[in-house]
Amino acid sequence: MNRIPSTRSLLTHLTNEELLIEKYRLVFKYIKIQLYNYTNNTAILNLKWGRISEEGANIIADFLSNHSALTDLIFKRTNFRNEAALDLAKILENNTTLTRLVFEDTKINNTGFRAIAQSLKINTTLKILDLTNNNIRNDVAITIADVIKRNSSLTELILSNNRIDYQGANAIADALKINTTLIKLNLSGNTIDSDGIKNIAASLKMNSTLKKLVLCNNFIDDDGVVNIVDFLKVNTSISELDLGGNRIGDIGATHIALALRENTGLNIIDLSSNKIELNGFNSLRLGLKNNTTLTKIKLSVNGFDIDMFNMEDYLDSNEDSETDEDLVDIDHGDTLFTAYLDIRKICNRNKDRELLLKKATPLLQKLSELSPTSLPTEIAELIAQQLVTTEFDAATLRRIGDLV
Repeated sequence: MNRIPSTRSLLTHLTNEELLIEKYRLVFKYIKIQLYNYTNNTAILNLKWGRISEEGANIIADFLSNHSALTDLIFKRTNFRNEAALDLAKILENNTTLTRLVFEDTKINNTGFRAIAQSLKINTTLKILDLTNNNIRNDVAITIADVIKRNSSLTELILSNNRIDYQGANAIADALKINTTLIKLNLSGNTIDSDGIKNIAASLKMNSTLKKLVLCNNFIDDDGVVNIVDFLKVNTSISELDLGGNRIGDIGATHIALALRENTGLNIIDLSSNKIELNGFNSLRLGLKNNTTLTKIKLSVNGFDIDMFNMEDYLDSNEDSETDEDLVDIDHGDTLFTAYLDIRKICNRNKDRELLLKKATPLLQKLSELSPTSLPTEIAELIAQQLVTTEFDAATLRRIGDLV
């Protein structure tokens, strides 16, 4: 009796069209068995380092139509014939099982990608579309923007390492004003620059669903940051913002610091690998003084202080916040290093506060539902104090826990 290979080994060996055709009957039968017995009714089909012709596309279509448990379809470094890409686009229109589709470093031309994007106007189940490193230009970005105006299922869009500039960014910005389902948007490694950021920032004043925005390595300078600051002052839905690897200096950092005084939604911001020096660090330290929501700020590879290059990774690897406290107590003088440690101390304070709120809020809710007459006076007064303010006091919450 032949031994059925594992799903992992099958997917590893499905690397080109020739193998798909040669072992179509046998291998796909095995995948179906493994699919239902070992992978909780879901499967990932990963095709890489191969060449997909029109015949190969037909095989994939047949497989998709007969295997409803396939949720992820991934093409990496795959050379697509143009006809195959067009055929695959037709398949996607009517597919109701795929939730994640990846085309990474494929040889699909812009015509093929426009057809794939157009299919998502009809498809209603795909949630993640990853088009990383495909030499995509503005015409495809404009088509994708038109799609996300209409599509209501896509929650994550990755367009990193392509050739999208301010024109493509403007089209995506217009779509963000309308779209209400996209949660994560990755535009890293393009050439959007400060001109393209202006319209994206303006659209995010209206958008209330996007939670993660990645804009690293896009030639954004201090002028572009001014526009970002405008939306940070009013937007409360973005919780993670990546601006690493740009051209942001002390002026831009100062603008961000001012926005962080008012912003109440951001939890993580990445400013690593920019041009921020001591003045910018000090501005961030002051701007964060009264901020209660930011729990992580990445600042490595900025300025000229050699200690900064490795310190962030070292502190991140040690979860004990007392390590930060000990370092702050050391007299380093007024340096970029001490400014960073102060900033980190504030973020740790906010992180502790966030964890405390997660534990204490259900307790408050439960206690508030009880009759005040059944509670000790001291507890009732503390609950009343918390219910009339939106700013929870950590010491009071601990006190309530102790009393109960």
